[in-house]
Amino acid sequence: MRSFALGLCWMVGLFAAPAQAQSLEVYSEFRRVDPFGAVVSADRAGTPREILSPMVGRNAHAGYFLVIVPPQGEWVTLHIGQNPEDALAVRLYRVSFVRSGEEWLPQRLTPVKLPFQGLLPEHAEVPGQKAFVFWMDIWVAPDAPARPPEPARARSSPRG
Repeated sequence: MRSFALGLCWMVGLFAAPAQAQSLEVYSEFRRVDPFGAVVSADRAGTPREILSPMVGRNAHAGYFLVIVPPQGEWVTLHIGQNPEDALAVRLYRVSFVRSGEEWLPQRLTPVKLPFQGLLPEHAEVPGQKAFVFWMDIWVAPDAPARPPEPARARSSPRG
């Protein structure tokens, strides 16, 4: 699940410096992710679906978890762009967590101003956090064109 294209519009990909070992994972709304980059135990049942070309109808929302696991001490910058610009309404939220028994569960969403820049552990919300977890909300307008626009890209790169 390194990247996906949204039927009417969209593609997310990760571009990092060649020496970097960053990863960007895309998960469906049914696979919640903890601050360590793993799917929470309650959502591990069944076979995960690949998100390659999900269709979203006009006047509808789709949501996905984006998970970036940077090397320890490396800055991450996340950009999201579309072509044409504003083909969709895309909002990004950072996920905060609450402890429940032995694990951390997604609890609250905080709007993110793009581009996002972060460094672990300095911007960690949970002790030992290894991943930045985001919720990406996509809305397709009722009057969106039937033809898909050119793919859009998200970019995560080291700061520098």
